[in-house]
Amino acid sequence: MNDLPKNPYTRHRGFNQRVRIAENKLRDASMRQRRELFDRDFDDCFECGDGDAVVFQLMHTARVEEVEYGYSLLAQGIRFMFSSNLSSDGFPPAWECIAWPQRTLQFEIAGGES
Repeated sequence: MNDLPKNPYTRHRGFNQRVRIAENKLRDASMRQRRELFDRDFDDCFECGDGDAVVFQLMHTARVEEVEYGYSLLAQGIRFMFSSNLSSDGFPPAWECIAWPQRTLQFEIAGGES
């Protein structure tokens, strides 16, 4: 897999473990009921003071998987979780702002809606 960009967000102890838990739950999301996805273990992945770093890591991993393999269970899980609010890229806008802040800023400067 291509190298992911350096995560610019602060990461706290247990970060990698929380990312793996979130990845696994999102990869399995399409096979579960939505209520099964949103459990305490999943919530904990984003509530340790470094939720933006977790989102950044998940989004970049999903994008790399799609580019390299043409498909990503992780990306599909993210889309499943936010199915009612996706951008034209197929990702949730709030998570895109975290993962690709420069692209979002350039879009806003160009007069687009975010």
